[in-house]
Amino acid sequence: MPFAPHSRARIASNLVQQDLSNPSRGISHEQYNAGPPADTLDFVQELIDANKDLWEQLVNNEFCAKMAAGTASLDGFRYYMIQDTLYLQNYVRYKLGLFQKAQNWDDLSQAATSIKNDVDFANDQLTVCVEKLGVPKDIVLGTAMNHDMMDYTMFEDQEALTDDWFSLHVVLLPCLVGYYKIAKKLDEDTATLKNTVFYDIWISGNLDDSSAKKSRDFCNTNAAQWQSPIQKQKWTSLFRHACEMEIKAFHIGVQAPSPYMTIPDETYYCIVNSSGQVAVDLENSDFTAKTQDKSESHGIWS
Repeated sequence: MPFAPHSRARIASNLVQQDLSNPSRGISHEQYNAGPPADTLDFVQELIDANKDLWEQLVNNEFCAKMAAGTASLDGFRYYMIQDTLYLQNYVRYKLGLFQKAQNWDDLSQAATSIKNDVDFANDQLTVCVEKLGVPKDIVLGTAMNHDMMDYTMFEDQEALTDDWFSLHVVLLPCLVGYYKIAKKLDEDTATLKNTVFYDIWISGNLDDSSAKKSRDFCNTNAAQWQSPIQKQKWTSLFRHACEMEIKAFHIGVQAPSPYMTIPDETYYCIVNSSGQVAVDLENSDFTAKTQDKSESHGIWS
């Protein structure tokens, strides 16, 4: 059973839905459903093409390649997922502050639903860390935010507070579109191991393209309405910086403290049973996949 789409992707998708419902923020639901004019260039693809060097680094980053090969450190993956959880919690704090300062009733009237959704997303990620990766809740919540993740959250918070509302959607594109591109590429690679905790939690969780498509269509249709050369230059710069931040975020999984947990960095494996439950088993280190029946698949790390 696949996990829910990545929580940051769900945040961005939720943001699109909010702004479609806000008459002061760009296109309406009707314009979104109609899509951009047929002769309009693909704004998002233009951003990708203009930053091809960084886009390729993002899509082919070392950490995701190791997850696909099954050679990533489980401690590193834990640390990456914990940092992602801290990012989501920080986003809730940011949204609370943003709504507190809201003067527009259309913005303020969405506060309760918006905050609840964001809290749910953060809690879902926390649950993955605790129940699927075996990290105690107090360790997740007691972990300090990595400096690269802190820089990323400060960049997004500052951008959202000081720039126009559309720029935040541009900043989120490398996460939304990039994660789907990475997951799709790895899923289609015959060398990717699909019986690992990395695949079940991260790759499989990002194979749903609905959030990426929603954000892409939203940005393309809005950009077709009112982009100018100056705005285009600004958005290209923002997209580039966001790509750099995402690359650094993935590197968190490679540079994690070793061992991050108190568990020895020896052999780990996950079990995906017939009901779809995933567990990380840290015992019976002499285990081999050949000894198990067909109802279970296993991924082994050393």
